[in-house]
Amino acid sequence: MCPVQLLKLLESVRPPEEVAWPPRSVVVAGRVFPVTYRTNRRARNYLLYVRRSAELFVTIPRHGSIKGATDFLAKQHAWIERTWGRMELRLNSMKRPELDNEIWCRGVKVLIQAEPDGDRVRVLAGMESFGLAREGEDVRDLVGRRLREIAVLELPPRVLELGTLHGSPVRRVTVRDQRSRWGSCSLRGTISLNWRLAHVPETIRDYVIVHELMHFREMNHSPRFWAHVRSACPDFENNRRWLREHARILGM
Repeated sequence: MCPVQLLKLLESVRPPEEVAWPPRSVVVAGRVFPVTYRTNRRARNYLLYVRRSAELFVTIPRHGSIKGATDFLAKQHAWIERTWGRMELRLNSMKRPELDNEIWCRGVKVLIQAEPDGDRVRVLAGMESFGLAREGEDVRDLVGRRLREIAVLELPPRVLELGTLHGSPVRRVTVRDQRSRWGSCSLRGTISLNWRLAHVPETIRDYVIVHELMHFREMNHSPRFWAHVRSACPDFENNRRWLREHARILGM
């Protein structure tokens, strides 16, 4: 083969198409959204989720591909802008000024303070010390953990005390991170309470406990159940109203 023929042959051979690495972020309406790709063998189509943290999650179906996912994402910019706009409005409407540097602790709204303590920061809220925060640690996370500890220490003894008072035997008490209820009970004698009751006044806390105790007598919300609640807690309606008014502030 002569050099000219060899040159023509080489020119006719195209290099393989390069597969671009999927973008780890996209810019929509001037905002940078980090992107995470994940496969799901059960998914039939490409799916896109927007998290409150402004992160995008693209689901790749069983027979999908990275290229298909990036092409799909490129067509969703208008949807991302609309969806994030609605989420941002909702998130901003939920923000309360008192959440920036104040917190409810046992029914009292107290100021969160941070004082230097060696190479760490001591976090205080009212008269309560919430411990030492490491450099860069969100002090509100530290406060949240301490409130959980308070709930675990204080709620079970109070449940047993009120259970004895009202003749409602309790076999077990648990403290949980419930997102939609303050408490629950089971036919087996277990009462579960939300750790966020560490935020509320003692009278409100006791109402929630009594409410669950009365379910041992009536496992429903019938008029007879509410009659039991009223007998044990005459001011229960005001307590219910307080919980409704403060639920969002307390993370419910």
